[in-house]
Amino acid sequence: MNKRHLLRTIALVITLSGTLWCDVTWAAPMRAFHHGKVTIVVNKASNTMKVFVGGQRLRRFRVTTGFGRSTPEGRFKVIEKSVVSRNGNNQFGTRWMALNVRGHHGRRIGIHGTNEPRTIGRPLSKGCVRMLNAGVNRVYALVPLGTTVLLVNIRATPVTSSTRPVALRTAANATHSN
Repeated sequence: MNKRHLLRTIALVITLSGTLWCDVTWAAPMRAFHHGKVTIVVNKASNTMKVFVGGQRLRRFRVTTGFGRSTPEGRFKVIEKSVVSRNGNNQFGTRWMALNVRGHHGRRIGIHGTNEPRTIGRPLSKGCVRMLNAGVNRVYALVPLGTTVLLVNIRATPVTSSTRPVALRTAANATHSN
C-alpha cells in the first residue's frame, strides 16, 4: 500500500469518526511515517513555501510575502504558535506562527493565514508570510516550536546554451562535432 492510499484510508476513517480532518489526517500521519525534522523554505521570488519532513518535500504552497525588502532573508525559528480568534475580521486568518526576527518598525514577522485569498501569490504584505487558511492550518499542525524557517530570494534562471554548466556545453559540443 503506498503512502497516498494509506493517507486517504486514514482520512476516510477519521472523517467517518467525526474528527476534524485538517488537524489530524494530514499532520499526524506524516509525523508517524517520517519521524523527521520539519523545515520550511519560503522563496520570496516565486512566492512559494515548501515544507520538508526528514529532508523530503512534503508539500508546496503559494504564499504572499512582503513588498520590497519588508520580508527579511535568512534562517529563523518558529518561536510562538497561536490559534487566532475567529471573532471579528482579523488580518491573521486562523493561525499565527511567530519567527525570531523583527521587521520594519519592530513589527513581529511570522507565518499566518489570511481572510483575503485573492492576495496570495503576490508580494503585498508588510513582511509576514501569508497563506490560505486551509494551508496554514495544515502547516501549523505539523510544525513544532523551534522549526527552522529559511526565507530566501532565488530567481529561477531559464536554461539556455549559454547558461548550461560548462561540462554540459562541452559534452553537447563533442556530440555535435562527430
